[in-house]
Amino acid sequence: MSDRTHKYLNAFLLALVAVYGIWYVLGGLTLPLFSDEKYGYGPAVHHQAVQGISLQPKNTPYDFSFGHPQLHTAVIAMVSRITGISPTGFHLAQLLVNLVLVFALLIYTKAFWFRYRYALLTLMLIQPVLLTQLYMISPEFLLSVLFLFGMWSMHKRNYLLASIFGVAAVWTKETGVFIIGVYLIQIGALLLKDKVSSKRTALLALGVPLSVALGFLTFMLLQKWQMGYYLSPLNLSKTSTSLDAVWWRFLGSVKFVFIEQNRVWLTLFMIYSLVIRKFNENGQIIKLSILALSFCLFSALLSHPLERYLLFAVMVLLMGYMFLFTTKVHKIVGTILCIAIFGLNSLHIDFFKGSDLRDVDISYRKELLKNQ
Repeated sequence: MSDRTHKYLNAFLLALVAVYGIWYVLGGLTLPLFSDEKYGYGPAVHHQAVQGISLQPKNTPYDFSFGHPQLHTAVIAMVSRITGISPTGFHLAQLLVNLVLVFALLIYTKAFWFRYRYALLTLMLIQPVLLTQLYMISPEFLLSVLFLFGMWSMHKRNYLLASIFGVAAVWTKETGVFIIGVYLIQIGALLLKDKVSSKRTALLALGVPLSVALGFLTFMLLQKWQMGYYLSPLNLSKTSTSLDAVWWRFLGSVKFVFIEQNRVWLTLFMIYSLVIRKFNENGQIIKLSILALSFCLFSALLSHPLERYLLFAVMVLLMGYMFLFTTKVHKIVGTILCIAIFGLNSLHIDFFKGSDLRDVDISYRKELLKNQ
């Protein structure tokens, strides 16, 4: 296959999955609210859209906020005043905010991914978890994008922006505190270079996770002052740190990120490439895979890590897969795998699916339609 033919094939495949992605998202916009949308995030957005926008814990009833930070709620509530105060309006507001964030992120990180643009965009558009969370009312998409903004800012040593994105993450959801771990991993990578300049830079960079920790402490103190508790008692009651529980949650998280929704085929391709072929990009693939695994471990510290909580790890892994599209042979194999995965996911075939009803694929729609 000539380079020109392969380029046309990539463009056609990207256009095809883009059309499918648009159809998929449009099909979910008018659906009723589901699960956490219905009982938490949706009512919180409705309350702020009607009663007033606020980040203060006291201004959103606990029955709606469940003690979570309210940056995501406030942003969606502001936009829903334009798109409409209804399930469809809320979904549309979430979609518009997320699309703006994605385009901004792609522009901001263009130097990192543009060489692999066909591969990355195609990989993104064949992921049910990404397409579903693009319009559903939850903070996980915003949180994941803030993590990626923060990571790139740290990589570019723009510590002010990294601090801003980090603080925004912890004011989006408590699990945003995991970005401190991500930053520390990046700082550790600088130290491993064993260069004096890098060590000095790393010491400077330590101010970033410190500022994020202070931002999170500010939220907790404000919540204690206004509500009488630092973190939601309900959420804390569900947290278990027993080694056995953390281990099984970690395995479940790894299974979803690396195996489910037909990512298993790309993961096997990645392992084969790392073992058999020696690429300059192997280092990037290994680093991103380790980061995805680390986030799975962070998430395992929660007692109920829902699949959507792992969206950031999936996004990181997609960047790792992206670097597989290096040689001509790997590009062809990768394209064939993307076509196969697209076909399987569009037919809702997943041999390793963990549960039949969840908000990371189309399964929840059947439940909603059944109850109408």
